[in-house]
Amino acid sequence: CSCECIDGFEGPYCELISIGFHGKGWALYPPLSACEEARVSLEVTPYTEDGLILYVGPLRYNPALHVQDFMSLELRSGFPRLLMDYGTGTVFVENKQIKLSDNKPHHIDVIWSKTSIELKVDNCQMSSCLALTTPQGPNEFLNVNGPVQLGGTTIDLLSLSKLMNWTHVPTSEGFSGLHTQSHIQ
Repeated sequence: CSCECIDGFEGPYCELISIGFHGKGWALYPPLSACEEARVSLEVTPYTEDGLILYVGPLRYNPALHVQDFMSLELRSGFPRLLMDYGTGTVFVENKQIKLSDNKPHHIDVIWSKTSIELKVDNCQMSSCLALTTPQGPNEFLNVNGPVQLGGTTIDLLSLSKLMNWTHVPTSEGFSGLHTQSHIQ
């Protein structure tokens, strides 16, 4: 059985998978699973130079849990920047080759495993536009229990980062203009 979807709806059940922000706001999606290898794919059209595209991680500090893992994808001066912490230190990767704030749609892939973290823009295969790093410390999985937040966040990440002792702080600034489609594997 298959569906024929009307314009604007996609997927096996003709669901709406696109979202746009024209003012302050965010969208919440289910948490990511801790897997050996995972991927988040987004198509974004940002209308501003700076802001948070995606955050997944803790919503509050809980000393009993000792979980501080997070992932943050943001735009800085029009270029994508990924911060990731498997719980033993934050690393970041940036793509300084492809500026996303040109009012055109851009495809972003974030791929992570036990040994690598990759940021790929517009399916570019050249080494100059691939950003790659390795997780810091002995942890091998991104262990997050909070929802995926797109376009902004429900919490103040600066205050949370101080409690979590993150070495790099995700931006708390949401987008005033962003259109995105996402796929999480």
